[in-house]
Amino acid sequence: MKLCSIISTNLKFSTANRNELSSSLNNFCSLLYIYFYHVLSNIKREFNITVTHKRRHTKYLYSFFLNIKGGNLIMDMRICVINIYVSDLDFAIEWYREVLNLNISDENNNYPIAVDLETDNDLRLLLHKAEKDTQVDVWRESSTILTFEVPNIREKIKDLTEKGVKLMNEEPQWHPDGGERIAFKDPFGNVHELAELRSRAAPKDRI
Repeated sequence: MKLCSIISTNLKFSTANRNELSSSLNNFCSLLYIYFYHVLSNIKREFNITVTHKRRHTKYLYSFFLNIKGGNLIMDMRICVINIYVSDLDFAIEWYREVLNLNISDENNNYPIAVDLETDNDLRLLLHKAEKDTQVDVWRESSTILTFEVPNIREKIKDLTEKGVKLMNEEPQWHPDGGERIAFKDPFGNVHELAELRSRAAPKDRI
């Protein structure tokens, strides 16, 4: 099981070529935007199929390449830490280790206020002491949900159920971005999700 994350890339170029490179990439991206827009339009016309959001997709690609400042390909902000607030830090450490197989990291250990959990990427996942549990109605109120990717969602559901975890749905729900998801709560009211990400399939192919 792994936490789905956002990754930012930082590419550096020599100072002498920054202005020239930035100008060249701007021109290249303008041509690339036009090219992909026409390719998608031709696919739609030639094969009589619907290509959804073609303008939005090409805009994303165009904006990505244009996000070059001073020779660096950067993002203005990146997610570096996710805090999970819990009312009992010791119990939370045990629960996240025994139920979700997330062990405590030796780095940035600030017990008894907060501890880091080990993840398979650079994104820090932090258990942080709080005064009380959360009572958020996740389907009716604004909230943030962590999604953990698993290779087999039904096997993981069985594992969590046997460990007494409260699931928010009776069955996994098909998600528009492809794959199935199911939400569950930790003992402190925080809502997380399991996700088995797959390519989009027709309804008859969904299991």
